[in-house]
Amino acid sequence: MLEYHYTLGMTINGVALPDPPYDGGYSFSVADLDISAERDTTGKLHRDRVATKINAQFNYNLIGWDKAREILAALGDAEFSATILTFDGTHSGTYYCGDRSCAPIWLPDGTKSKWITSLKFNIIEY
Repeated sequence: MLEYHYTLGMTINGVALPDPPYDGGYSFSVADLDISAERDTTGKLHRDRVATKINAQFNYNLIGWDKAREILAALGDAEFSATILTFDGTHSGTYYCGDRSCAPIWLPDGTKSKWITSLKFNIIEY
């Protein structure tokens, strides 16, 4: 049986996310959104930044089939609440999900409870 830890406090739609593996299982990027950005003839940038948004990537190398299904169900709505880890601690916001991929691995006895999988997905802040 796989053992999960939840020390980072990340959630999606109220579903606790297991701490991702330490070897590249989680990353995030911060993007500025501008209405306009132009440089004048001296090269100075004039921009009208309207928001800063966070994109997070999750990569679970081995996760139990039932836990993966629980996470995928939480990602199923067109928009959802999420709390993720950032430079400043945790950040809560409204997100949508990008592509999701799963690579199931069948264990020898063939019962559904013996399936594990890798699970990759990213969430993008609205």
